[in-house]
Amino acid sequence: MDSNITGIEPNVAECMWEAAKIGVDFKNFAQSFSKTQLESKTWLVDVLSLMNIDEARIQLFGGWHGILITRLLIENLNVRRIHNIDLDEKAIKVFKKYRWETQDRRLDGTHGDVRTPHKYDYMMNIVINTSSEHMPDLPELIKDKKYPSDCLFALQSNNMFHIDDHINCVSSEQELVDKSKLNTIKYQGTCDMANGYKRFMVIGYA
Repeated sequence: MDSNITGIEPNVAECMWEAAKIGVDFKNFAQSFSKTQLESKTWLVDVLSLMNIDEARIQLFGGWHGILITRLLIENLNVRRIHNIDLDEKAIKVFKKYRWETQDRRLDGTHGDVRTPHKYDYMMNIVINTSSEHMPDLPELIKDKKYPSDCLFALQSNNMFHIDDHINCVSSEQELVDKSKLNTIKYQGTCDMANGYKRFMVIGYA
């Protein structure tokens, strides 16, 4: 079958076919490229790009298929590594397909719990969690992990309490700050999303 789809880059099209082959729900895959996903991740990357990060070694907590945020990070930061960790095995398979298609050796993915220590932890200088509403608070996530003291944590959550698997939403940016227990805050803010809800972000050091 010809994997070329008009208007879609070939490496992304290959990931679509891979997702279909392994049984990823198409609505789920398409959602990872939605307008709100683009808004929230562009916001995060725009803020990070102003922080004069020399060489970005990034770990994604619950990075999902990871294609959109990876592309934005590489376009805007001097990226040395992106390591995506997700409980969804199929999502990681799609991310690894993207790595294969782009032949970008900076990318790596792990199927597993973000709380589990990983050999890459010690070298990371940015940890990104745009899925905080799906997980326990940051102190619980990193209590057994060893990150450098200069590792920057960038967290996003939202007020979409009505979604069943959103177990840890917040009502304000200050609530996200309080839950994160970061001891130095470099940025906090709120973004009004196209879907009518709010997304909150905090960036700082643990």
